Amino acid sequence: MKRAAGLTAFLTLLVWGLFGFDHGLFHDDASLLFVAQRGASHAFGALFEPSGAPTRLLQTLPYAVAWATAAPTLVLQLWYGAAWVATALLVYALARSLAPGAPIVPLVACALAATATSDFLTNTTEALSYLNATLLLLAALVTALRWTGGGRWFWLAFALLLVNASVFTLEGLAPAAVLSPLFLLVAKGRPERRARAAAAWLLALAPFGLFLAAYLRDPSSYAAIALRPLGFVERLRGIAGQTKTDFMPWTWTLSRAVWFDTLPRILPAWLFILPPVVGVVAFLAAARREAIDGAMRGPDERRLALAAGASLLVVLSLHAAYAGAQLADRRYRTQLVSRVFASLLVALLTGLLARRLRRPATALALPAVFVAFGIAGGLERHDFFLSSWRRERTELASTLAEAPSLDPTATLVLSLVPDPGGYQATRVPYLAQSWMALLRDDPDLAGRTVVWLPVWGATCRPETAGLACAESANGGAPLTIPWDRLVLLSFDAASGRYRLVPSIPASGGAYRPEALVRDAPVPERARELLAGPRFLGRLLPGALARDAMLAP
Repeated sequence: MKRAAGLTAFLTLLVWGLFGFDHGLFHDDASLLFVAQRGASHAFGALFEPSGAPTRLLQTLPYAVAWATAAPTLVLQLWYGAAWVATALLVYALARSLAPGAPIVPLVACALAATATSDFLTNTTEALSYLNATLLLLAALVTALRWTGGGRWFWLAFALLLVNASVFTLEGLAPAAVLSPLFLLVAKGRPERRARAAAAWLLALAPFGLFLAAYLRDPSSYAAIALRPLGFVERLRGIAGQTKTDFMPWTWTLSRAVWFDTLPRILPAWLFILPPVVGVVAFLAAARREAIDGAMRGPDERRLALAAGASLLVVLSLHAAYAGAQLADRRYRTQLVSRVFASLLVALLTGLLARRLRRPATALALPAVFVAFGIAGGLERHDFFLSSWRRERTELASTLAEAPSLDPTATLVLSLVPDPGGYQATRVPYLAQSWMALLRDDPDLAGRTVVWLPVWGATCRPETAGLACAESANGGAPLTIPWDRLVLLSFDAASGRYRLVPSIPASGGAYRPEALVRDAPVPERARELLAGPRFLGRLLPGALARDAMLAP
């Protein structure tokens, strides 16, 4: 176990730790942190507030904890790193039960889980809910197996609590949770206890099943928006594409799907070579002895094959559920759970292969490929998020520079006209509303923030009474903002900054933003949320060029 823990920690350092603290929040991070901000006014207000779906009772927990501190981004990144390591170690513990007599399997499984970077959201804290839910599911399996091996009753009770915590963190794990009893049935342990544990597991999920069924039937739910209806053939294609991604690690670096537009590269080319080589050397050094010992002791090949089959079924079921998700073609959130069970499957196949080879250590060549490309894939994700954060940080900081604080009666309109293309942190209305509230430490400002982007139907036009904005511009009913209550910021694509619009001729002089914009110091949390590179990222070219915007 010590060797596995040391290897996992080292591989996590290469995959996540080199630049994990050097970029900020991404996409839905802002909305989840806003939920925490909004609920912070009353005790435990944000701890169990559903976000996006009524089943996600625990999704905002990390964000509530983070918002309670002076350094939310750092706390979320630390949580991410801890969850990444813990997940890999739980895969190790699960593999030990599934492959007794094959010490190569647990070590390979945890190494692969620590370097499985197939999902677009790898290395961003937006993936936290997926990581937390997966961790809880694996912990439930390991705990249930403790009972099937002869442990006391509370191990099974704790397992049932953990699996419910998993699905009530993220409903997307439902397929994996329902099929997880297969692992209980094929793992070592008392046969009668294995059967009872599997039955109790499924019964314990029944209340969640009722919640989920009602949620999926609701035409106004998030699922109705996030899931696209697919025909049978199209769904099969989606499943096949996502499954291929799990088992083709070179695509994680060499042919990653593009998000909106291609961003400038930041990391030097040699970083995509040296850490993967070092990681593979460390992996082979740690796993070679287990490969030889496993072959000599002779694992139960039938148990390994059954466990591999269960792993494959879980992978396919997850992809069947996510095939219709928005942005599934970008591998956006589609691999965050399946990557763990795909890693387990490759490890089990490695164990079977080692048993049949004259030189068992040769079987390590297969997982070594995954480790190498997995580390490179993690660095590729850092490269993207470092580049993205540079641009988003400039954009967000400019809104503070132009309008540090607003009168409580003011409505803030963020104009993206003409459409700058690409992705901006404020491009989506609910994210723009979240960011404006977070940066000014004013939850009420979210309801007074409007995005003007005609390409998405978010249109505004000047009228006698004020600026009239369509329904989709603010996520609610159409509204007319009186000229004397309007602050308009216009995005300049060339500089990547918002600029305050000083006058609007159509207002007849009634538009006077200077009366609504107030000078104020940047809140400490906002300064932390907009922090630039903190550690190794400071050594990258251009890393500190824009820090003057946030000077005290």
